[in-house]
Amino acid sequence: MIREQETSLFGQRAVDARSGIEHTVRHHLNWTAHNPELATYLTHCREPEVAEASEARAQEFNRLFFAQTGAWLAKQVQGGKVRRLSPPMYHALWMGPVDEFTRLWLLERSPRDVKELSKAEDLLAKTAWENLRARPTPCI
Repeated sequence: MIREQETSLFGQRAVDARSGIEHTVRHHLNWTAHNPELATYLTHCREPEVAEASEARAQEFNRLFFAQTGAWLAKQVQGGKVRRLSPPMYHALWMGPVDEFTRLWLLERSPRDVKELSKAEDLLAKTAWENLRARPTPCI
């Protein structure tokens, strides 16, 4: 499952703030490129029966993923590498741009150009880092 892979991003190895943030964006683009049908389904198709049947499992994966991500972010904030933000703000600034880019890419008619995802990788990863990195406090 998708979240099973994602939950291991921060759990087992020490990852510095910039690498972790940029890796997550790259992972999302790479996964979308290799799984466009499933990504389209997860992004655009939420039939009520399927959503209801998968809700408990999805909530458990999300709970685990967000708990691990939150703990990892808290360490980065304590270390002065990432600025302190609310969980929704972290998501908006970190994954919001890549989520929107992949959503629009998935709406394209086939054949989709996978190179577009590759071309966007560096810019979206760097943007996520710039959005979240701690800024020095000016001395007055």
